[in-house]
Amino acid sequence: MRVIASYVVCNEAQLIGESMRSVKAYVDGFAVVDSAFTTNPIDATHSTDDTRSVAEIAAAPLPLTYVEASQKLELENARNQALEMVGDDWAFIIDGDETLLGHRPELVDLFAAIRLGDITEPVGVAVYTANLLFNGHAPKVSTKEYDTLPVIYSRGVQPRLLPAKGTDWHRVPNGITYGIYRGDDLVKVPADPRLLLINHHTRQDFGGYQHDYLWEMAERQGVKPSHLEPVA
Repeated sequence: MRVIASYVVCNEAQLIGESMRSVKAYVDGFAVVDSAFTTNPIDATHSTDDTRSVAEIAAAPLPLTYVEASQKLELENARNQALEMVGDDWAFIIDGDETLLGHRPELVDLFAAIRLGDITEPVGVAVYTANLLFNGHAPKVSTKEYDTLPVIYSRGVQPRLLPAKGTDWHRVPNGITYGIYRGDDLVKVPADPRLLLINHHTRQDFGGYQHDYLWEMAERQGVKPSHLEPVA
């Protein structure tokens, strides 16, 4: 059994190298789907920056399967394609702006137990996401404020380490957020204390920050970016 880091990316050249290197000591390879989502306003089907070349350098000498989409994909389709690329192995689902933190001996033991088959159930991972301390939404943030506002973190728990086969990523019944399913069951697991992920949302440049807000809100409302409505 292998563990493959599973990515969906688009224009992640600023951060994906650090992300891949943070998991490189523990995984057996990388599977990357490079796609702009249908809710992403860029005029391209995949990255227009150096994401691929950065990923290839960061992955070596581990195997890397890198697929560039020929058309814009729905978010869930891109996620599930990345899982399918992992095949019968385990997937470590991680974003291009996230890094893995953990005490090395504990992480070595965790990933070894997965490879040996001693761990068979999905592993929950605490995910800390960087945000700006600001009373409002991204379009109201000025460039100066983006460089000076306090950075704070919110925390969630997601099943990010699990067998790829039989796993599906799609919207939950509320139609707004997404979840990871095994068969018909939404996977809910407690956080394993041995590892956590940090989402460095505020490390990108100002344009990338604003761009992410646009497509994330479009994704949340299920509309194309040009039809966005104000978010309360």
